Amino acid sequence: MGKLLMAIGVVWCLLPAVGAKALDFQPGQYQITSTAEIPGMPAMPAQQTVQCLTEQDPVSADMVGSGCSISDLKTSGNTVSWAMTCDQQGTKATGTGRITYQNDSFSGVFTTTMDTPGGPVTITTKSNGTRIGPCP
Repeated sequence: MGKLLMAIGVVWCLLPAVGAKALDFQPGQYQITSTAEIPGMPAMPAQQTVQCLTEQDPVSADMVGSGCSISDLKTSGNTVSWAMTCDQQGTKATGTGRITYQNDSFSGVFTTTMDTPGGPVTITTKSNGTRIGPCP
């Protein structure tokens, strides 16, 4: 379950640049803060990451190739929405997400349902990103 959550997190962090040319999006290095909620579980601490988002290389192929695929990718105004399926070592997950851009920042929500031996588990992740400068 931990590896699948990490794979979902990687995809989530890389999605902001998808379709960047059509959005009010400024390429650069972004600090991204994400919080995940699982009903019935104690609150998890916020996770922070720094990611370089560019128009030319928005998604690292080796990072996304971890058992997750994105489908139904749509852009409407400054909002990108998508569906995702993951299958990693027999653990399957499906999810939907939405990110809204505002030039040098974005916010979004992503809901994932994982099949676990104890039954389905739904995780809601909320993320905010702020551009902190140019990519190194």
